[in-house]
Formats: sequence, C-alpha cells, structure tokens
Amino acid sequence: MLLRTIVSADTALRRMAKALRLHALRDRAVFVDGYNTTITTQSLLAGYPVYLCDDGFLRDTRGFFRSYKASRISVCAFFEILDLLAAAGAARVEVLLDQQISRSGELAKEVRGLMAERDLPGAPEMSIISSRSAGP
Repeated sequence: MLLRTIVSADTALRRMAKALRLHALRDRAVFVDGYNTTITTQSLLAGYPVYLCDDGFLRDTRGFFRSYKASRISVCAFFEILDLLAAAGAARVEVLLDQQISRSGELAKEVRGLMAERDLPGAPEMSIISSRSAGP
C-alpha cells in the first residue's frame, strides 16, 4: 500500500503541477486511463478503501492488473466518469483501454454507447501501452 500512496516531494510536486481542476477541462481534449480510472471509481462506489496520496490523486490498492474483469459496476463507474466529463464541457474524450485485458472490446462498446448518450465527442481506444509505463 505504501508504494502506491507515498511518493517523494519532488515527484508529488511534478504530478500536482500537471493536474487540472474540473472547470479547466472545458473545450479541451481529455485522455482517460480507462482501467486505472474505472477501478479506482469502482472501489469508491463499492466502498473499498481509496487513499488521497501525497501527490493529491486518489488511488485504490486492489491491484487487479491483467486479472481485471469488466462487470456491471465497471459500466456504473464509467457512467459517473463520463457524467463528470460531460458536465465539465470537455471538447473530446479518448478513453484508453489496455487491449491485453480480457473483454476490453466489450467494455469499449459499452463506453462508446455511454459517450453517445451524453453527446461526448471521442471514443474508447484500444492500447497496447502498459499503464505502468504511462504513469502520471
């Protein structure tokens, strides 16, 4: 748990400098790390522990990685995430999903439908880039 929640002051400051408030997303393209974002949101919705980390970001410590399986709560999590982005007035939303995770294609289809319901321009994209290498 400590490895996910505690970082050096320099790292925390660098990450905080990149963060934007919700209102700052208006008319901007937004890229969403699909699995990390939805898993943390699922943890919040399901009542699992989520931590406010040294860098100001929320993280869960459930550690799914490739064993993750999309479920109805995944769709509920994306419902909440996309509602926030629609309310913020994002110009375009690209949801990056790791194609190496089982049923990513099915989840992409669900996300595409949720985006259409909200008139959110953009699309889910399948990615082969590991979220570990993409880091904040």
